Amino acid sequence: MEDLSQNPKKRPDFLTALCALSFANAGYKIFDAVTNMAADPEKTIAELETAMEEVPDEAPGFVGEILSQTSDVTILAAENAIPMGASQMVLFLLSAVGVFLMFKMNKKGFFVYSAANVLALFIPIIFLGASSLVLITVGLAFVFTALFIGLYASNLKHLS
Repeated sequence: MEDLSQNPKKRPDFLTALCALSFANAGYKIFDAVTNMAADPEKTIAELETAMEEVPDEAPGFVGEILSQTSDVTILAAENAIPMGASQMVLFLLSAVGVFLMFKMNKKGFFVYSAANVLALFIPIIFLGASSLVLITVGLAFVFTALFIGLYASNLKHLS
């Protein structure tokens, strides 16, 4: 009789692909958080003000509203770059740990990954408010978060 302890479960190719995509996403998000924390908020705001001055006065009303919201969100993002970036960095490091655990066929990784990614959805709302622009962005992120959590959930039967 074959000793099963010598033959660990083989990781499905689909799970391997999911983990690779999630590692790449976590790496990108961590890099993005670090670069946002390192950016000069005063320079960012000055560039925004310059760009806003170049908008023609005859732009339709909805364009002005979108630009106004974008301006407000950009200013808040610049002012909160360090706490937002630090929060994102911690959560996406946890996400990467969860992915690593799932890559190693450990079911606990699914829960770590899921919790980190769901919590990450709230960071923009906490630091930037609940404007329609922020909510649209979070809504799009929610779709991808739910998709990946669902795809990982479909692989839970392979994890121990």
